[in-house]
This record gives sequence, structure tokens and C-alpha cells, in this order.
Amino acid sequence: MRRSNGGVIEREIGAWAMSQLDRIAEYFDENRWEVLTDLAFAIAWVTIVSILFDLVDGPQWAYYLFMFSGVLAYYLLYGMSEAAIEGEQEE
Repeated sequence: MRRSNGGVIEREIGAWAMSQLDRIAEYFDENRWEVLTDLAFAIAWVTIVSILFDLVDGPQWAYYLFMFSGVLAYYLLYGMSEAAIEGEQEE
């Protein structure tokens, strides 16, 4: 029979969950603007591709290709911005 009030397993799971939530909260506190920038890029990319394909009624495979290219575009943009920041720091 499982104990629901004050059981050892429930306390261990609760402690683990709280430590995970603390780690997530700490990460967001340290990287707030990066996370918001990533979210804004993702929302903008999906919105643009969705509107474009609603207008032109393109094939489904091309829609998925454009969505996947957003991942590539993000990493390209991220890599270029990191290189620019490192270039400024070297000067």
C-alpha cells in the first residue's frame, strides 16, 4: 500500500522536482534576454512562414523545409552574432 501523506518517495520526488525548478529559474534569471530573443526569433519565423504559405498555398514538403530552414537560420544568426561580439572584444 502506498502512503500519500509524508511518504519517503513523495518527499524525494518533491525535493528533486523543486531542485529542477530552482535550476530552471536560475537559468532564466541568468539568461533572460537570450531566451526572450530566441523566443522572438522562433515566433517571427513561424509567423512569416505560415503567412507566406497561406498566401501562396505551397506544397506541404516545402512548408516543412522552410520551417526546418528556420533552425539553420537561427544557428547561422547566432554564430554570426557570437563572432561579431568576439571580434569587438578582441579590438
